[in-house]
Order: sequence, then structure tokens, then C-alpha cells
Amino acid sequence: MKIQIKRDHLLDILASARKAVSRTPIDTLANGILLKAEGSQITAFATDLEIGIKSSTIANIIEPGEIGVPVKLLDIVRKITEPDLVLEVKDNKLVLKYGKSNAHLSTYDPKDFPVFPETVSSTFTMDAGELKKAIDAVVYAAAGKCEYRPVFEGLYFDAKDGQINFVGTDTHRLALKTISGAGVPDGGVIIPAKSLKQLSSFLSDGNVNIAIEENQAIFNYGNTVLMTRLISGEYINYRQVIREKHNTKVTVETERVLAALERAEVLTENNIINVHVVDRLVLSVQTERGKLNEEIPAEVEGDRLKIKVNIAYLIEALKRFTGKVTLGMAGELSPIFLWNDNSYFSVVLPIR
Repeated sequence: MKIQIKRDHLLDILASARKAVSRTPIDTLANGILLKAEGSQITAFATDLEIGIKSSTIANIIEPGEIGVPVKLLDIVRKITEPDLVLEVKDNKLVLKYGKSNAHLSTYDPKDFPVFPETVSSTFTMDAGELKKAIDAVVYAAAGKCEYRPVFEGLYFDAKDGQINFVGTDTHRLALKTISGAGVPDGGVIIPAKSLKQLSSFLSDGNVNIAIEENQAIFNYGNTVLMTRLISGEYINYRQVIREKHNTKVTVETERVLAALERAEVLTENNIINVHVVDRLVLSVQTERGKLNEEIPAEVEGDRLKIKVNIAYLIEALKRFTGKVTLGMAGELSPIFLWNDNSYFSVVLPIR
């Protein structure tokens, strides 16, 4: 294999593929990137066996071929300032030439890498910007690692009647974002939150083509394709959760509440804060570090109540809102619901 390529083009595809490389590699596959040169393109591919990413760019292909390279190649290319590079495989080494300098890197056998799956099912198209907003709005609520219920490590993609609900929960909090799903077939799948975080980092404007197959989802956007396994299992009945009646509703300015919570967080222990609804919203904390009482003007409907909540969860939920936000509660032991329109809901469970 021998190619001539622009430094920025190579950097772009290596950086994209790098997002699928394991941070704690246990074998060659998890620590390498496969480069494949053919036609007028070079493709970089990497996988950790849960997520796979391939990204392509134009290059002058002098001699086609493929080779596995260490992820350290990306670090070297980042430090190069010359605009034009030559990559050549000699004696199972990758020779990188830049200006009058060169670097020699060890390589991996291309046969150690799995074949990237081709899309065999029908695809549908979504607006990339809307998909990114939906992912970013709910991904924080998914569990980081949940061995006893892996479904909570994913986001639920639930398409029905021309709408898509994106849902994330770790059982202590929940977030739901609804976007248009015109042309998207009805059905629900659970996609790893980790994979969707990586997908979101690629998305901006334009469209993304999506294929949902038996045990995997494939997202094709621009010059990058992301493949991820699906999580098997049954998701919670989130629709039942969001139908709960609210006996108390409090509408406040988001920025004002956030600022008060962030001040209170400095003094909290075990992340607990007291929320008291009267004719205004009162936030209070008293620990060995000190005490704080914040009174925030609010539009209050219904019953007065007191409730304890995880302050970190409440802050993280509120960061997804702008302008005014409404907090709804059925009682002192019921979840706190947050919304400011009908397309996005967040739920935080109280501390009992």
C-alpha cells in the first residue's frame, strides 16, 4: 500500500475512527485502526466490538492495499505541520513521510479486524440536527454501567405514528424528547448511550441515513458510518410514568433556579437539598459546612409541599432548559416532572 494524502484529510478520518477504539485495550483489535486504500479513497475503520466507525476521504492511491496501524499514528499526525503526507507499507512497517522526515510504525495484520457490515435492510432518513438535539437532551439520564439491567445503559428509540420518542433513564431519573419521525417505520429499539454520544459528536446539519437491523443499527452521515450493536431486553413503560397527575405546579426562571442550586451544592452533603413549595420556591440546605436558604419567585398552582431531592440530578436536568420551566409533583413522595413544552420532559425521583 502506498498513498499520497493531505495531512488534514488523514487527521480527520483517523480522529473519527479513534472514537471507536477502546480506552482500555485488551488486544490488537481494540488498539488499532484499519486503513484500506482503493480506488480514489482511503478508509479508516476501528471497533471495540460494541461500536464500529469507518470514515473515508480522497487520496492519491499509488498502490492499493490495507494495513492495521496503532492508534498512536493519530497522535503523530496531529503534531505534523507539513500539509502533504505519504504513507507506504514496507516489510510490515508503516512508513510515514512528511517533508524531509519520516516515521516507521509497527503494524497489525488486517485479518485481525472484522468485516464492517453492509446495510442489507431498508433505510430511512432523519434530520441530523434534530437527531443530535434529541440525543443530547436525554443521554445524560442513561445509566453508565448497569450489569443487572443492561437496558438502562441505552436510549430507547420509540417510533410511532410519525413521531419518535428518545428516552433515557437510570431508574433514578428519566428524560424524554419527542421529534418528528415522518417516514420512520414504527417500532422500538434500545441503542447504547455510549454509541449515540459518539454519533452526536459527528452530527451537525444535513441528513443521516439509518438502518435498523436484527441486532444492530447503522448510521451513515457524510463520509462517516457508525455501526452499533443493539441492547436486547424490554424497556420500562415510560408512557405510564409521564401520565402522572400533578397536584402541585411551580413555574420559575430556569437560570435563577440553577444559580441558586449551584450555590447550595457547595454546602450539601450526600447531594441532598430540601425543596419547599409555598407561594414561592424555597431551596434550603443545612450541614456541618454551613446553611443556605434561597427564596425564588414562582407561579404556584395547587398544593404546598416539602420534598428532598438529589441536587446533582436536579441541576443536570435543569441545564437542558432555557427560559421558564415548570416543576410538577403529585405529592411529597412522588417524582418531580420538569417541562416547558410538550416535546421534552425530565423526571427526577425524590429522596425518601
